[in-house]
Amino acid sequence: MGKKAKKQTKKSAKKARSISCLGIISAVLLFVVVIAGVLSAVIVVSVIQYAGEMPPMVDAPIPAPKKTTKIYTSNGELLANLYIENREYTHLNEIPEMLQLAIIAIEDERFFFHHGVDFVGLTRAAWVNFRRGSTAQGASTITQQLARNIYLTPERTIPRKLREMKISLALERKYSKEEILERYLNQINFGHGAYGAKTAALAFFGKQPKELTIAECALLAATPKAPSIYSPYRNMDKALARRNLVLDKMLQLNFITREQYETAISEKINLKPLSGPGYENYRAPYFVTYVADLLTDRSGPFQFSPTNLHTEGYRIYTTLDAGMQKAAEEAVKYGMKLVRDMHANISQAAIVAMEPHTGKIYAMVGGVDYSRSKFNRAWQAKRQPGSAFKPYVYITALKEGYSMDSIVSDSPVCYPSFPKKYCPHNYDNKYSGGMTFCSALYYSRNVPAVKIGHLVGPKNVIETATEMGLEGPFQENLSLALGSSEATPLEMATAYSVIANGGYRIEPVAIEKITDDAGNVIYEKTYDRGKRVLDDNVIARIVPCMEAVIKRGTGRRADIGRPAAGKTGTTSDWKDAWFIGFTPQLTAAVWIGNDNNSFLRVLVNGKPTGKGIAGGTIPAPMWKYFMERALKGKEAADFDLPEPTPMAAKSTRAPDAATGTAAPEETPESVEESPPLEYREPEVLLFQDETQEMRQEEPELIEPEPENFF
Repeated sequence: MGKKAKKQTKKSAKKARSISCLGIISAVLLFVVVIAGVLSAVIVVSVIQYAGEMPPMVDAPIPAPKKTTKIYTSNGELLANLYIENREYTHLNEIPEMLQLAIIAIEDERFFFHHGVDFVGLTRAAWVNFRRGSTAQGASTITQQLARNIYLTPERTIPRKLREMKISLALERKYSKEEILERYLNQINFGHGAYGAKTAALAFFGKQPKELTIAECALLAATPKAPSIYSPYRNMDKALARRNLVLDKMLQLNFITREQYETAISEKINLKPLSGPGYENYRAPYFVTYVADLLTDRSGPFQFSPTNLHTEGYRIYTTLDAGMQKAAEEAVKYGMKLVRDMHANISQAAIVAMEPHTGKIYAMVGGVDYSRSKFNRAWQAKRQPGSAFKPYVYITALKEGYSMDSIVSDSPVCYPSFPKKYCPHNYDNKYSGGMTFCSALYYSRNVPAVKIGHLVGPKNVIETATEMGLEGPFQENLSLALGSSEATPLEMATAYSVIANGGYRIEPVAIEKITDDAGNVIYEKTYDRGKRVLDDNVIARIVPCMEAVIKRGTGRRADIGRPAAGKTGTTSDWKDAWFIGFTPQLTAAVWIGNDNNSFLRVLVNGKPTGKGIAGGTIPAPMWKYFMERALKGKEAADFDLPEPTPMAAKSTRAPDAATGTAAPEETPESVEESPPLEYREPEVLLFQDETQEMRQEEPELIEPEPENFF
């Protein structure tokens, strides 16, 4: 063969080999296309066939996402968000276009070109995964993700994937792309309890969605794929890398310009400090949980289920006054400072305040620290009220025809009882002879209170206390007069409000209005005068004597320089201490104590002394601290008391049959009133904070210690 022929042969052979290679490549590509087509066809057929095994979805409804319920103060300040998924639904036109495009770029770039299932993207992902030998690339569209989040479980099975596709196709037939995108942007989890674009913008950056920069939009779009991995709070490097990937995709798709890309890629991330669990963000958490309990109480007027309350996006407008609530919280702190200054072993306190004419709860603090103890002592803690119970005894006597000017003998007495006699005594073990009911009340003498309780009968005293707002349970015995029953601070505030409200009982009110998330009113409180449980004569006679408690009795440390009335309370062995008082505008109950029911005593070298803490020692100053701030700027008002009706003298030595108890053994005393008492608190040894040297406090008036035998 000549050189020319050989050259031509080689050339022909080379060409033949080129044609052969091209043919092979073409064949492979054709095979891939055929396989992809077959795969797509199989998927379509599988979806169609499997659809017949599923319930029909003619309407393909998109259920409303779980929404956040909001609780407000009386003037519209936000108190708390209640939620299972923290979400505030927002319409698509309120979500910036750049956030929409960022989500589309990273999650479903062909969103506007498919019909729910992206078969092109599915085929591409199948080929990539085939080459890599893994399932590294997914192909779920935004519509599929929405379908999965709403209707399906996250299991990774072929049947579940086929159901997802079928639902997605149905959704696309019923809803526009914009409607699907809006639901998706409100449905997805951005991490750290933030569901939906608006909540995420507020949680991550403290901004409304429209205030977000392109870089911030890209960072938000980066997190839903795996919030636990791409959260900037947990792994800033991974979050930045994925944010930059989002920006790259946006640039490739011409969603942003090169200039916008350069600005965004270099932007520093400024995150808002991450908040804790929902309750840590509550204002007035004890009040919020009280309101939530009212709303879900199956025997109450609202009867929301806990699920509905936390998912339906209600707006709850309460009675809470933000200024008074702050004053109550400060008063508890002030009380704990007094405790520290006195080196006392007291760990808890509670305050509840309400308007006596309407029952509106203006303030509620149920403990010293909600993050440490969520037990709400303002309305859940049943504690013995001690001498704060005594007004119910004297009110019962007034109802029975006695006067506060009636004379009772403050003298030793014992009542037959089993297994031993009941012999009440005064705190100082001294007796003052004859004294008026009024002075016995404001000096808080124990023996006269028991005698009057015996005189009118414990059963009648229980009836009075119940009518005024105490729920019991009660023990029908003589120690009842000294506060051996139990009540919550809210019950005590309710009952004392009857006196401040001219004898009308008003139930406590915490919720004034409820609307749904669209603003439709579904509940609104209406107010009335209440039920009359005490007549004018009782009110006219009891209020001046309760004013005297503050002016010259056991509650002098509660004097706020304006008309006010109240009563101290200290229980047996100093386990509870109270002050409950009222002005014409406001009633407040203060309690201090320990959850383990231990004694309230001053500590010396870490050990309790014989001196206990009484209602006039710390609760009265706490009440004063609160009331002065709560009523600041409000004009002082006198009690509008009716004229008392003339009353004939009635003997306090009633027949024993009237009480149903055995006759007491009593030392005779004069029935004339003794001179006014100069009753003073025994001197108490305290420590100075800095020198730890002993010093003596000036003696102060204090109520006697009651003793509960039954």
